[in-house]
Amino acid sequence: MYLSKTQRNMQRVSKTACLYKSKLKRNPTKAEIIFRQILKEHQIPFSFQRIIYTPNKFFIVDFIIRMKPFKIIEIDGKYHQDNQEYDKMREAKISKTRYRKYKFIRISNEEIFNGQALIILKSLYKRKFKNAAGKTSKVEKID
Repeated sequence: MYLSKTQRNMQRVSKTACLYKSKLKRNPTKAEIIFRQILKEHQIPFSFQRIIYTPNKFFIVDFIIRMKPFKIIEIDGKYHQDNQEYDKMREAKISKTRYRKYKFIRISNEEIFNGQALIILKSLYKRKFKNAAGKTSKVEKID
C-alpha cells in the first residue's frame, strides 16, 4: 500500500499533534473564547484548534469556518507579532494541502476585544447576519 508523504507524516506525528491540540483546547486565550462565542451566537459552523498535516510537519490553526467563503482564522496575540515570517511560511504550506480553497484571515486580540472582529465577520457572512438583524450581541457587552 502506497502512502503519500503527508499520510506518512500523519502516522508519524499524530499522537504528538493530538496531545498538543488538546493542550491548546484546554487552555484557550480570552480572545479565542470571545471569538468562539461570536461564531456560536451567529450559528457560523466552525472547527476550533484544527490539525492540518503537511508532508513534513503539522500545524494547528485556531478556527476553520466551514461555510462559503471558506476561511482559516488565526487569532494573533503577542506571539505572532514577532513571528510574521514563520506565519507566512505556515500559510504557504497549508495552502498546498486540501485546505487550498481556504483564505487566511488574521485577527488581533485587540480587534476582538474592541468589536472589530464582529464587523469583519459581518462583512464576510452577510446572509448569516441579515437573519440576526435587530439582535444585540451578548459578546459585544464583554469588557
